[in-house]
Formats: sequence, structure tokens, C-alpha cells
Amino acid sequence: MMAKPKVMRVMLNEVAVQGEFTLPGPTLSHMNIAPAAKNPIMLQGDHGPVAFRNIYVKELD
Repeated sequence: MMAKPKVMRVMLNEVAVQGEFTLPGPTLSHMNIAPAAKNPIMLQGDHGPVAFRNIYVKELD
């Protein structure tokens, strides 16, 4: 069994809004692909008007 994914920090307008938490698992609309150390992410915005832009993912050393 693979380890659950961990989030180090989520920034919104250069302000940390979340940090240091473990995701419980996939959402109900997750991509049906095998778990791996590196996989794509999916941003979900189905609960009202949402816009995503300037998204950066930085791999930690």
C-alpha cells in the first residue's frame, strides 16, 4: 500500500492558506489511474464559480 499524499503548503495570493496536512484519499471524481510516486493532479471546482490560473507545482528536494 502506498503512503497517502501530503501537502506541504497551499498559497493563495502569496498567503499560505493551508499547510502540513495529509490527504485522506481520492475524491469521488478522481482519475482512474494506478497510484504512483508521481501522478497528475486534478483541480476540482464543481461547487460554485471557480477560476484557476497561475498554478505552480514545485518539487521539493
